Amino acid sequence: MNYLSPKFRPLPALLVLLILVFLSECGQSTVISATQPALPIFDEVAEKFGLKFRHFNGMTGKLFLPEIMGSGVALFDFDNDGDLDVFLVQGSVLEPGDQAPRGIFPWGGSGELKGKLFRNDLVVGRDGSRSLQFIDVTEKSGIQASPIWGRTRCSSTKVTEHLQM
Repeated sequence: MNYLSPKFRPLPALLVLLILVFLSECGQSTVISATQPALPIFDEVAEKFGLKFRHFNGMTGKLFLPEIMGSGVALFDFDNDGDLDVFLVQGSVLEPGDQAPRGIFPWGGSGELKGKLFRNDLVVGRDGSRSLQFIDVTEKSGIQASPIWGRTRCSSTKVTEHLQM
C-alpha cells in the first residue's frame, strides 16, 4: 500500500525545508567578547628588519595586464653565504610618453623608481637565537634595476661571480 500520493514529490519539499532552515539561521550572529582584542593575522615588520621598499604599479587606467597583476620578489643567495637574500621588482608606466607622477596612483616615494636588492645579514647566536636584518646593497652590487615592467622567475643557477638580471 502506497501512502504517498502521486502528486507528492519528496525532493522539492526537502529543498524548501532546507532553504527555510538556512534562512532562519542567517539572522543569528555570534557575539564576540569585547574584553579580548582581536589578534592580528599578520604584523607588518618589513621595515623593522630593513626591507624599506615602496612598490609602484604604474597604473594609468588603461588596464594593461601588468597594471592589474602584482609585482614580484626573488629569494636567492646573492652573496653565497647560505642565507636567502631578497630582490624586489619595481614597476613603471608602460607607454613611453607617460610619466610616473601622472599615473592614477602617482609615485610618492623618495628617489628614482628601481628594483632593490637586500642582503640578508642573519646572525645566529650561540644559544640558537636569531637576529634578522636586511641591508640595501642595490648600488654596491652594480645591478641596473631600472623599472620597465618586471616579474620575477625562479632559478636554480648558483650565483658565482656576477649577477646579471
